[in-house]
Amino acid sequence: MLRFGNITQIDAAKGLARVHFDDLEIVSGWLPILSPRTNSDKQSDPMEEGEHVACVMDKHDEHGVILGAIFSTADTPPAEAGADKFVRKFKDGTIFKYDRGAAHEYEITNGTLTFKMNRSGGFVIKKGTESVKKILDDLAQECAIMTMPVSGASAGPPVNAANFTAIIARIATLFSE
Repeated sequence: MLRFGNITQIDAAKGLARVHFDDLEIVSGWLPILSPRTNSDKQSDPMEEGEHVACVMDKHDEHGVILGAIFSTADTPPAEAGADKFVRKFKDGTIFKYDRGAAHEYEITNGTLTFKMNRSGGFVIKKGTESVKKILDDLAQECAIMTMPVSGASAGPPVNAANFTAIIARIATLFSE
């Protein structure tokens, strides 16, 4: 029988939880939580107390299994959710996203730090509005300026503008945004 309730207790080490079923006004015994991997490969993603869940129970509501958490009007999908998107949003605000659609892009955001990478090999590392690409571009530009001969000077550093232009192009290719 399909039942809906809220987690009241968790034993994450054992993969068990107890559920309060509002319609019956009872709390279940310890129920196993369905997991995608439990043998050689293992996966742990503990639920939280208060989480709204769906369970399959026997006809006496004594034995069953927690199928998983379900969204409700109080607990809605993350704003970043959408077709072809995997989203994991943690309570501290950290977000892990993968867009398997046209973008083929992974993105991890933790506070002001963002890391993105895509299938074509491009990646971005940013903190706020500052990016590694911008810093390297600025560095290459400054190095290019430093190698320019001073007007009217009898001797100066060699002109390596072509080398620095090539470096700027490599940075643009490596850090495509």
